[in-house]
This record gives sequence, structure tokens and C-alpha cells, in this order.
Amino acid sequence: PWNGNYIIAQSQAPAQMHEDILVELYANDEATAPVASLTTSAAALCENVIATSNDAEYVALCKSLLDYGRSAQILFSYDLADLADSYYNENLQNMTAADMAKTIPAAMSGVSFKGVSMTVLSTTKWNIITNTAETVSGITGGSEDASAASGTLADGNNAIIVSGINAADFAKAFTVETNNGYVTLSAAMIARAIVKASNNNNYKDLARAFYAYGCAAEAFFA
Repeated sequence: PWNGNYIIAQSQAPAQMHEDILVELYANDEATAPVASLTTSAAALCENVIATSNDAEYVALCKSLLDYGRSAQILFSYDLADLADSYYNENLQNMTAADMAKTIPAAMSGVSFKGVSMTVLSTTKWNIITNTAETVSGITGGSEDASAASGTLADGNNAIIVSGINAADFAKAFTVETNNGYVTLSAAMIARAIVKASNNNNYKDLARAFYAYGCAAEAFFA
């Protein structure tokens, strides 16, 4: 239950926001036909909130989520037939690293730091790229369900991969302990670093959109 109601949760990548989701409810495990069905999409749910809600923070959250989805569609050239004409946030693409103020200073010791990146699938993962493989011993801070593990990215780079950071907690510091030392960052700091250093404008737009989404989520859930 959530707020006294039962919910059905479906994970999707941001680029899939316009794809239909079919929900069918059956009376029991032996039923052969649904008693009710609904076809919707994450984008349709957001657009309904924007059109009908009087909660300004809820509307801002849904607008930022649609912008996040749009930026992912463009970066991955996915479902472009359903691409919105423009971003709700007209200033999104003009956001500079200096505008991204909800960040904490990075701190590290002993970790062979090389850079950062983000992976956007059904969950957002934050990658701390290292020159050599690090053995992760733990993570503190961030979200309650935050986790970290050593891994190899698709481009072959070694990385510490952090997952489970809720959008509302994007500005909170997390510290990853390794066999060689530690590194302290935040999701917001990683998004800011991408905007500052990347040469890929679409990737930078994705980081900007996540930052704006995180700001809206922090305001709404606070």
C-alpha cells in the first residue's frame, strides 16, 4: 500500500516513457480473463498531472520527468516518433555547470580516479571511473538503498558503479570505501561534472535534465 492505496509499479528507462503499459487485473490466480484492464504510459500519467493538478511542486516534478525522458530519447535515438516538440524547461539546454549549485565538494584518497559518467536504463547508475580495478568494501550516505560495486563499463573502463540513489537524494553526499581508500561524491556532482567536461551535447543535456529532475524531486518529496 502507498498512502492507503495499493499500487502497481513498473520500471522503465526514461527513453521508454511514451511506450504503452497494459495493466490487467484478475480476480485470482485461476481466472482466465481480467476483471479490469488499463492501457497507459508514464508520459500520459505525467501529462494528466500537468493538466489537472493544483500542486505546483507535483506539476514541476512531472514536467522535469518528461524533460528527462525527452533528453534520453534524443541521446539514444529511441522512439523519436513520440518526441515532444520542446522541453518544458526552456532554459534546460542553456544550463551551465556554474548554474548547478546543489553540489558538494568531491573528496577522495587513494582511489585511482579517472572520471565519472552516468548510465540511464530502468534505473540510473552513477559510475566513478578508475584507472585500475578497485575492490569496494562499502558505501555510506546517499539513499537508504544505495549500493556500490566494482565493474567494467561497456567502453572497457574500470568503474565503481553506484546504484539505488533516489532522485530526491541526488544532492546528498555518498562515500564509497575501497581497498585503496575512499571517494565522496553526489549524483548532482557527477551530473555537473558531465556538463562541465563532456564534448557530447546530447549527453550533457541528459545530465542537465537529470539535475533539474532531481531538484524537482527534492522539492516535492521534502
